[in-house]
Amino acid sequence: MIEVMDVDAADEIIRQLKRFAYPESITTEVMENLCLAVTDLDEKQAAIWIDKFEQKLEENT
Repeated sequence: MIEVMDVDAADEIIRQLKRFAYPESITTEVMENLCLAVTDLDEKQAAIWIDKFEQKLEENT
């Protein structure tokens, strides 16, 4: 899926993710790396950081 995504779509996803307030444990390493993976259209890294993002959200609920 991410392979067929264009840069504009990736940028829009990042903008939407950044609209929300997250705990600091997410906004540091996890969010930075997730944004980088999406911006680079790196599906493998994006999947890894999405999993970590979800784990952090679950830990904070």
